[in-house]
Amino acid sequence: MTTECCLQNISDCADNKKLALILVSIGPVQEFIAEARKTRDLWMGSHLLSRISLELIDLIGRDKIIFPAIPAGGSIDSAPNQFCAQVDWDSIDALSQQLENKRKKFLSGIAQPIQKKLKNVLDPRFPSWDSLWELQLEDHFSLVWVARKVTSDDLTMNYKEAYRRLQQQLDERKATRTFAQWNGNHAEKCYQCGHREILGPEDRQQNIHFWNVAGRTTPLRGSLKEKERLCAICLLKRIHTPPSGKKVFDSTSDLAVAPFKGKLSVSTSKEVNDYIADINALRKLLSRNAFATINAVDGDLFYREGLQDSIIQKAYAQEIEKLTDSCVKDTGKSKSEAKNQILADLRTFASSAGLSLSTLNRTCGKPSKYFAIIMLDADKMGEFMSGKKLKTSEKFTPNWQFEQSRKLLELSSKNYPPLIDSWGGMLVYSGGDDLLAVGPLEKALRTITKINEAFVSTFPSSTLSGTLVITHHQDSLRWGIEEARRSLERAKEEHDRSSLVVSLRLSSGTTLTCGAKWQTTDVPLSLYDLYDYLSSWLARDDKGLASSFLYNIEKDFRVFYNSKSELQKDMFTCEVDRLLKRHIPKSSVLLLEQYGKGKLSNEIVKAIVEMAVSPVKPKYAVQDNFESFLKIAAFLGRERKGEE
Repeated sequence: MTTECCLQNISDCADNKKLALILVSIGPVQEFIAEARKTRDLWMGSHLLSRISLELIDLIGRDKIIFPAIPAGGSIDSAPNQFCAQVDWDSIDALSQQLENKRKKFLSGIAQPIQKKLKNVLDPRFPSWDSLWELQLEDHFSLVWVARKVTSDDLTMNYKEAYRRLQQQLDERKATRTFAQWNGNHAEKCYQCGHREILGPEDRQQNIHFWNVAGRTTPLRGSLKEKERLCAICLLKRIHTPPSGKKVFDSTSDLAVAPFKGKLSVSTSKEVNDYIADINALRKLLSRNAFATINAVDGDLFYREGLQDSIIQKAYAQEIEKLTDSCVKDTGKSKSEAKNQILADLRTFASSAGLSLSTLNRTCGKPSKYFAIIMLDADKMGEFMSGKKLKTSEKFTPNWQFEQSRKLLELSSKNYPPLIDSWGGMLVYSGGDDLLAVGPLEKALRTITKINEAFVSTFPSSTLSGTLVITHHQDSLRWGIEEARRSLERAKEEHDRSSLVVSLRLSSGTTLTCGAKWQTTDVPLSLYDLYDYLSSWLARDDKGLASSFLYNIEKDFRVFYNSKSELQKDMFTCEVDRLLKRHIPKSSVLLLEQYGKGKLSNEIVKAIVEMAVSPVKPKYAVQDNFESFLKIAAFLGRERKGEE
């Protein structure tokens, strides 16, 4: 993608005395994206938000946009929800009305084909099932804008002050809340967002019946979980088709098993073929199409719990109901007899698939049960883009803002996507100065570190804070996103920015959180290097680092702090060095052949000790932070052993 400067030259407007700056903000952002039970919902929320931003930008005209930098032709995957443009003052009233009309009709226009298909099937039995459809779609996105009349001198000589006042106006406008009259009914709230009423009849029993019927229709079949009932917004996110060629993971299980699938995809072993055959036999029983390749198999089917009777019955409730009705019609059996027969067949096929999976695990290993969420945000980027950090040799102008925005676009469209693709993850959104991505645990720490390096290389005077959340594939995706936001705040507030916080939620429900600077000045190893070396050494079976190394440090490390909670650094360094040498076999190549005369071991000892050092005025519990670091490193070593 090439980006040409499409901002109108200020000198061309020198004679125009009726210029204006308009600043537009679209919402809600975080709430809309986070209202997700599946990774597909998460991505679709970001996609729809980007689409409405881009359509509003196009309505104004890309040649008038100061930021973000948008290619003159084509599209981008992630458009920010706020943009600034240089327009004619006399056009403001008409332009604001056009923006509002576009906002109201955006989601309705996208959802119209879906609504039409559903109406053809549902209207005869459930009249007015979609009575809230238009209201929910039209009222969802909010549009806040401010405009300020400026002169050509304001744009060339006094732009910093003009933009400061414009941003101040927007902040004041956002603080002035607009409340609309509630339009809805007394139905239950949506099972996904919990904010809007579910579609269908208001009566609970009638509504349950409605969704049982709707779930078996062609547009919704296979898209809803058992007992899942949604509002118009969440239903649109669930079944709207992603753009052609865009890879979107359906669930967190798909993310967790991605590396394992990649390993099996190049295998022609009997175990792999038998597993696919048994899974497809189960699919055929449920009237589903067969999987053509191992990569197409649903992620949850690679875990034994995903093949349990109770889980399959919940996942395929609509199909089982339909098969039962068909069996009654064909055989004349009662409904209970027909259902018992279907469930008996289901248990037989599921058991066979489970045995094939066990055989596959014995020969090819098991997939990780964890996936990762990456979230990053530039530190004080608002101040940077408003010119507060400008070098004395630079002049703050609209063109300067556009150039910085162009650099952000370069990062988000060219630098970040290849990193996410090589990781095997899915980019949810990226504006250059912020990013959200989900993917497998494998290579997640390396990926977030590479993204930080790419940002700092482009903006040497700025820093990035990030968080890596590691959580079980059956955990709530919404919890993971919320934890990522909390951890990102910790990176900025508790660890003074330019830091990475790793948050691990174990299957037991325990959450461990550890944060540190990406790179400490006095330590040669970065935080990623430290985790990488420790986990790789721990992953070796008989020639690596014994897992008890970290546990022995954890057991006694608190005694090395004095009454002021200051670490006795020299004493602790000697203890860590002693334990490291003690827990590496004499026959190991780690310290001599591969890494050279113990040099790396000294750097690792120094890096471990630095994690336990108290800052001058710590904003977090240093000892708890270090203890979490040790436990997370041990976890990564166990997971890496499974990978290798």
